[in-house]
Amino acid sequence: FRHLQCGRRRPLARRSGVTLVWTIHNLQPHESRWPRLDFFVRRHLIRFVDRAIAHSTPAKEAFCARYGASGEHIDVIPHGNYRGSYGSRIPRSEARARPSISKQFCAVFFGMIRPYKGVEDLLRSWSSAPEGVELLIAGAPLDDEVRAEIERLGNQPRVRLMLRKIEDAEIPLLFSAADIALFPFQGVLTSGSVVLAMGYDTPIVSPRLPGTLEVLAGADDLLYDSCDPHALVNAVRTATRWDLDPLRA
Repeated sequence: FRHLQCGRRRPLARRSGVTLVWTIHNLQPHESRWPRLDFFVRRHLIRFVDRAIAHSTPAKEAFCARYGASGEHIDVIPHGNYRGSYGSRIPRSEARARPSISKQFCAVFFGMIRPYKGVEDLLRSWSSAPEGVELLIAGAPLDDEVRAEIERLGNQPRVRLMLRKIEDAEIPLLFSAADIALFPFQGVLTSGSVVLAMGYDTPIVSPRLPGTLEVLAGADDLLYDSCDPHALVNAVRTATRWDLDPLRA
């Protein structure tokens, strides 16, 4: 922190030809143990880097408002897509024919399971989801405590748990078989998981956050108000009634 306060390291970095670029992925670290300390570090760090990157205009605006930054050296560079990174999309009929995949309307959550991602709330509300819809939770829990809670809440009909690291080769199968992808995140600026699902033409169900709205660029029909406790399930119900091909496109 002495370095942040007096800037002694910055001239050394300059003399050695190092350029410092910071990607601002979140407003603050998730599961932060020292939020005041994290706030201090970020507020000062933005003054010492050469450039910073935000993945959307709302992300840049939120950061500047939170940390009092001018934004003059923060560039907006959209999150890159993953098309082709994990394999091509599989025809849905072929993907749904696999023994491990549901033959019902399938809603998939994919990614590491951490408290801010809202999986616990998703499972608590799932008993109200429409009949004929199966929820697949695919990803490794953050720790044993999170795993135990997910296993407890997931012990209900129409829920399937794959609580492990998902291999790269499995990703095309999961998203190709899914009718919708559920990402009930809270307090995020950017979601790589949303971008990944979009790469497989999977419609997104997620809170109506500014950054998500920008990246979906109009394909936001299934976004919902996170302040409404019934909104997520209602969005799933809407998805079962619609022709989703326009959203996939």
